[in-house]
Amino acid sequence: MDGLVALINQLHCEDKPLMACDNQIWCDIELDVNKYPANVSVGNQNKCIRRWFPDHESLMWINQILLNKKSNQHFKVNNHTPKSLWALLHRFLLNLSLNHDFEIGLIDKPDDFFKTSFAVTDDIREVEIPQYLIDYSNTKISSTSLQPTFWNKLIKAKFKQVKNLRNKKKLSHTSSVTGNINIKKSIARILENKKLTKQETLELLHSVNTEDTIEDILKYWIIHNLEDKGNKKSSANTYLSNVSKTWLRLKDLSNKIFDRGEVNSFFQKLEEQREQNDNPFRYEELTQLKQLYQFGEYLYDLPEIPFFSKIESKSELFINTGIISEQMFVLFINEYKEKSPHSDLTKKMMISCFIIFFRCGLRISELNKIRIRDVEIHDEDPNDLCSSLWIYIRNNNMGQNKSRSGYRRVPLGLLLKEEEKNHLINYINIKKQKANINNETPLFSWDFSSNKSVSRISIYNIFREYLSNHYDLTLVVHIFRHTAISRLYAILTNDSWLISKLSSYNKRQEYEIRNQLRLEGKDGLWSLAKFSGHSTPENTLKYYIHFADYHLYSVLSKRKENYNKNQILIRSGCSSQYLTYYLKKYGFGQTINLTDVKQMLKSSISPFCKKLRKSKEIDSSVIFNEINIVNYSTQDIYYVLQSIEKGNRFQYVSTQFKIELERIRRWAFNAKILSEMKNKNGGMRFVSKRRKKTSSGHFLCPTMPQTESEMKLINDIFNKSRAIYKKNTNNFNSSIQYFVENSTYSSPFLVFSEPIKLYEFLSVIKAFFKTKDIILEFSALKTSNSRKSKAFWNKHIENQGTLVDTGQIVNQNKKYPHGRIVLKILHPDNEELLEKANATLQKHFEEKIQNLRNLPTNLANLERLTLEANKRNSFEAYHTNVLKFVFHMFAIEYLNLKK
Repeated sequence: MDGLVALINQLHCEDKPLMACDNQIWCDIELDVNKYPANVSVGNQNKCIRRWFPDHESLMWINQILLNKKSNQHFKVNNHTPKSLWALLHRFLLNLSLNHDFEIGLIDKPDDFFKTSFAVTDDIREVEIPQYLIDYSNTKISSTSLQPTFWNKLIKAKFKQVKNLRNKKKLSHTSSVTGNINIKKSIARILENKKLTKQETLELLHSVNTEDTIEDILKYWIIHNLEDKGNKKSSANTYLSNVSKTWLRLKDLSNKIFDRGEVNSFFQKLEEQREQNDNPFRYEELTQLKQLYQFGEYLYDLPEIPFFSKIESKSELFINTGIISEQMFVLFINEYKEKSPHSDLTKKMMISCFIIFFRCGLRISELNKIRIRDVEIHDEDPNDLCSSLWIYIRNNNMGQNKSRSGYRRVPLGLLLKEEEKNHLINYINIKKQKANINNETPLFSWDFSSNKSVSRISIYNIFREYLSNHYDLTLVVHIFRHTAISRLYAILTNDSWLISKLSSYNKRQEYEIRNQLRLEGKDGLWSLAKFSGHSTPENTLKYYIHFADYHLYSVLSKRKENYNKNQILIRSGCSSQYLTYYLKKYGFGQTINLTDVKQMLKSSISPFCKKLRKSKEIDSSVIFNEINIVNYSTQDIYYVLQSIEKGNRFQYVSTQFKIELERIRRWAFNAKILSEMKNKNGGMRFVSKRRKKTSSGHFLCPTMPQTESEMKLINDIFNKSRAIYKKNTNNFNSSIQYFVENSTYSSPFLVFSEPIKLYEFLSVIKAFFKTKDIILEFSALKTSNSRKSKAFWNKHIENQGTLVDTGQIVNQNKKYPHGRIVLKILHPDNEELLEKANATLQKHFEEKIQNLRNLPTNLANLERLTLEANKRNSFEAYHTNVLKFVFHMFAIEYLNLKK
C-alpha cells in the first residue's frame, strides 16, 4: 500500500514522474525512510527508492492518469496517505460488489487486498509469479532492486570521484585513529566528539585502521548504523558499548571464526559463563549482538549459527549497493596495476583473486582455502569452453565450507574471458615453479612459497584503497559475489535488456554458460543455487538477485492478450483519433496485442518522461586487449544478422559483438542475396510470406531450430566444418552452391537427380551426421527398371546413407533420368518422438477396438484388420531442418555471392 500511495502522489505532483532509457520506462518511487531501509544517499539525506517497471496494462492506466492531470491543470490534488487511499479503494470495491453481486467481506484491510491482487494476477494465463517476487512486493525482502546509485552510474557511464581519504585534510580532534591498541576506544572517542558533524564523523570512522576481520565488521557495523539506518551518534555509541566487549572476544578464535561449530560453541559457552556469574545477556545486548553478527554474515561471509535463532528481531538486508559494473571493475584493476607498490608477481596474484571474485562469485573463505591440488588445467578443447580450467571447493586444513551445499566444482574456464583465463593460468604456472611448492600449498599466498593463505584484511585493504574509497558508494568485497550471481541470473532469464546491462560476454559464451550450467527451464534456479553454494534457490533469490523489480515486469509482460479499440481507449485515456492514426501507421487490424502497447503509447507518454542518454560502450581495451574469436559459431552469425535486421549500423554491431567490420559486411551481403532469391513462380525461396517486416527492411536470419538437441547438433557441425572446409574446399563449396540453387525455406530436404552431385554432397555431410540418420528416399522413373535404378544409386552412395524405396514413381524423363533421391535427416530426438507418437496412436487404436464390440462379427473383423494396417502405416520418422539451417549459414559464412 505504501508503494501505491507513493506512486499516485508522484504521478499527481511531478511534471515528469517517469524515467526512460533504452526503450524502457520506469518510475523511481520514494518510500518513507522511517519505515523502509535507506538504499541511497542524496547529499547528506538518506532515502529509500524502489525502481518500478510498469507492465503493459499498468502503463495504459498511468497514461490515462497523466493525460487527465494535463487536461485538468486547475484541479488541485491533495497528497494521499495509506489510510485515505485505502478508504477510497474500499469504497470502490463495495460499489463494485453491489453492482456485480460478489462477496467482499474477506477483503477488509490493505493486506487482504494485496494478497487478492496477487492471486488474481497469478491466475492470468502465461503469468506465473515466483514467491520471492511476492515477498519483494510485500516488502518482506527489504531492498533487492538495483540501487539508483548503480543505475545512474551505469546508464550515464560517469562516476563522481571523490578525493582519496588519505589525502584529505585531517580534521582536528582529540582522539588518535591510527592506533589499533583498542578499536573500541578509537571509535568511541569519535562518536563522543560533539563538535564533529555527521559527515566528518563518518570520514574519521572510515579512516580507523583495523587489524582483522572482527574489528573490520565492528567498524563498518557502526558506520552502517549511522549512515544507512540514520541513527544518532549517541545511539551508535550505546550499541558499541553493548556489543564491543563480547564481540572482540571472537578474536581468540583466530581463523576459526569461519567454522560454524566453533563459533556457535563460543557463544554458547559465553552465555553459560555469564549465567554462572549472575550476569546473563540482557535482551537489548543480545538483540544488537545478533544484528552485528547478521551484518558479518551477509557481508563478510560468517557462517550461519543456530545460537541467535531463539532471539526474535527484525531481519534486515545490509546491502547498500547491489552491483559492481564491468566498467567499475576495469577501472579498479587499472588503478591497482598502475599505483600499487606491490611486486609484479603479487599484482598478478591479487588480480587473479579479483577476477575469480568478479566472474565466479566465490566467497573469500572459499578462495582462501583453494590449494594447488584443487585446480584442474586441461588442454583446451575449442568446442568446449569449460573444459580447460576447473576449481574444487572442499574442506581442508585451510578451512571448512559454510554448509554442505558449499561442496562443488566450479568451471572457471566457462566463466572467464579468454584474456582473464590466460592471466590466471599464467599465474598458476608461475606459482608451481616456485620453491617448496606441493599439492597442499595454498593457491593464493602473500609469500609465493608460504603455506599460509593471503589474509582477508589484505584483500579488504586493496579493495577499499583502489575501489570503495574512490567512489561515492559504500562497497564491501562480498558485493562481487552479488554481482556474479546477478549476472548469471540475467543469462538464465535470457533477457536481452538485462544482459546488455550486466554482461560483457559474447553471444557464444552466454549460450555456453546457459547450456553448461543448465540455466534453463524450471530447474534453472536450482542449478544457479547449486553453482552459488546454496542449498535452495530461496537465499539466492532473496539476497543476491538485484533486479526483482525488473523481473516482476518481465513476468507480467509475458501476458499476450489482444484488446479491441474500445478496450484500449477505456484503459489508456488516448483519443480515438490518436489510436486510429496508430493502427493505420503500423498496419494493425481492429485489435492490439498487449506486447505492442508500449510502442503505441510512446508519443503520448513521452512528455511525462525524463530521458537518460544511452549507456556508452565499455572500452575493454583499458584492462586487457580483447581477443577476437576466429571460429565464429552459428549463434555469433545469427545474432549479428539479427542486430542488423533491427536497423543497427554495421559499425555499432562490430563494436557490440567485437567482430571485424569487413566480416560483418560480408555476412550481411550474402544473407541479403539469399533472402532476395526467387523461385520459378516469383515467390521468395528462403523467406516465408508470413514473416513480419524488419526495421532494416531485409530478412537476413533463417529460421532457427527450436529444440536443445538440434542446437547442440548445429554447434557440433559448425565446429567440425572448418577442418573439413580446409581439406575439401572444392567439394564443400560445390555442396553449398547446390543447396543454394535447389533448396527452399518450406522443405527440410534436398532433391537429387544426378548421382555425382549426391556423392559429392554425401562426402561432405557424412562427417556431420550418423549414417543411419541420413535417409535417402528413392523414387523410380516410370519407364525404367526399378531394381536396376536402385542398384545404380546404391553404387554411388557407397553406404554413406540409408537408401529407402518409397514405391513411388516419377515420370519426368529429362529431369530424373535415373529416378529421384530425396535426402532427409532424422531428428536427433527421433526415437523419443516416435515413442510418444506410438503411445498416442495405441491409445487411439484401443478406443476404436472398444467401439467394434457392437458390430456384427464379420464386419468387426474386417474393421479390426483395417485399423491394424492403418496403425502400422500412420506415421513415419521425424525429420529435422538442421541440414537446411547449417547450409544456409555455411552460404553466409563461406561463399562470396554475387547479385
